Amino acid sequence: MNINLDFLQNLLKINTYTLNSAGINEACLLIQQELKDTAFIHNIYPSRDNTFAPLHYYAAAQNDSTKPQILITGHIDTVFSQQINCDFDEKDNKLYGCGSMDMKGGIAVIIAILKNLSATGHLVNVNFMLVTDEEQMNVERYPVMKDICMRNDYALVYEARTTSPDNIVKIVIERKGFLGGKLSVTAAGGHSGVITDKSQRHSAIHELVFQASNILKLADFNKGTTINIGKFNGGTAVNALAQAASIEFDARMKTKAEFNRLKAAFGELTNNRQDTSVDILFELPIYIYPLALNSSTAALYQDAVLVGKELNLVIEQEFRGGGSDANRIRYFNDKIGIIDGLGPTGDGEHTTREYLNLNSLQSSYDFSLALLTRILKF
Repeated sequence: MNINLDFLQNLLKINTYTLNSAGINEACLLIQQELKDTAFIHNIYPSRDNTFAPLHYYAAAQNDSTKPQILITGHIDTVFSQQINCDFDEKDNKLYGCGSMDMKGGIAVIIAILKNLSATGHLVNVNFMLVTDEEQMNVERYPVMKDICMRNDYALVYEARTTSPDNIVKIVIERKGFLGGKLSVTAAGGHSGVITDKSQRHSAIHELVFQASNILKLADFNKGTTINIGKFNGGTAVNALAQAASIEFDARMKTKAEFNRLKAAFGELTNNRQDTSVDILFELPIYIYPLALNSSTAALYQDAVLVGKELNLVIEQEFRGGGSDANRIRYFNDKIGIIDGLGPTGDGEHTTREYLNLNSLQSSYDFSLALLTRILKF
């Protein structure tokens, strides 16, 4: 096997929760050590307040202007906080561990590919973006990521591949986009049993019930646009008109037009109040465009199909509802060709039962190397 399992196992032993900067920095140093003999220009981009660990960009030291620039990307952060007990184990040809499937297995494949290209003299026009905030998508990082994405013509994203028969490889070419919003309301409040004049009964929760109803009406199931209100917080007692409350919601959509429609509608929520005396704050901490098919992606997918034929594999298109860094790359560069789901297979994503299939590491590596060989013609 071309994959360094010791390296992967060491990665799995490090807690890399998105907000655990120390753990992520430790993992990034381990990755840096694996790449120490490769010809890269290593760029590090810290966040302003150090809430998130730095973004790492390994830019190819060798470039050929006659060939496209390739961005290979994966994220090292996971959803598991330091308080969650994640058992590490290997059995039945499966490697268990938090983040094994999403997506430290993909990182191990990427590192193996880059080391091979370096050793064979083919590390030309291949760049590596190591993301440290994918699970929470820090918007502060967007200007740097945009600059990186605009330098590249194609992007290969190593989220886990869908498990399927051995001769079938599903390539993700489309994903839903999403908007993650928060609406906070403050009101005068008061004793519900004492205040009986309707005009004097000001409740943050009552206002949010009204706002939540309007938010849900913006869904369009015929267009694949869904909205979920996932958190509703506030209030102190059943006999108290709430002085403060908030809701957090998530919208998913297939098209850029739906993204723009919802973003505009959410921005108008504060101007449409049931109770004009309350204060409303709308925040949009997370937002990314849908990963929609474009001509560059179509061409990249056809290359994947041809590589599949060479390897006796059947390549199929896949659409996913969840977002990934592929969405952010599309948000930053409308013209770039992107395929996703190139990592190993597994199951239990975002649970403490998470694992990857060990035999899928090599197949992911083999397919990726053949695809790069075709794109860059070496």
